[in-house]
Amino acid sequence: MPSSGSRIFAGIDPSLRSTGLVIIGPGILDISKITPKNIDGVKRLQYIRNAISIKTKDCEAVCMEGPSLYSVNRADDIGQLRGVLLVALADMEIPTIVIPPTSLKKFATGRGDASKEQMIEAAKLKTGGEISGDDEADAFWLALLAQGLHAPTSDLTRYQLDTIRGIRMPKVKSKVSYARNLNI
Repeated sequence: MPSSGSRIFAGIDPSLRSTGLVIIGPGILDISKITPKNIDGVKRLQYIRNAISIKTKDCEAVCMEGPSLYSVNRADDIGQLRGVLLVALADMEIPTIVIPPTSLKKFATGRGDASKEQMIEAAKLKTGGEISGDDEADAFWLALLAQGLHAPTSDLTRYQLDTIRGIRMPKVKSKVSYARNLNI
């Protein structure tokens, strides 16, 4: 496990076609897309796992985007990818937090319902135009969120601090209100 003084963090936006990965630290902004072309099944999972393992080996902590509520599009496949990545990061003893999309959007823009375009634009503003797509934008904000959770800086906004507080101390819904939301 890296020393706590390294202060290097990563964000992962898992996708079977193009996983976004951003590594940040002192003087570091490494923006990557991991795109396994012409590889399917377990070989694709291995390819993405190996690429992530190599790139994150010196990271202190990682945030990875979790599934959106009620996602159904290839849920099993993307769930397998998340599982493989979580095991790989656990094997390297890198603390990893899975972040709900609405929390990620709130951290980036102040709004939990921000569009992909708003996420990209906010990341471009923060990086000086280094971000080119939604996979990288999400991974960038996840890396900043990992840093904010483990090494807070004074340049966090109020909504970023609120998001961090919400991740650390989630509100627990009662079973009754949860059942009402599902019309049960």
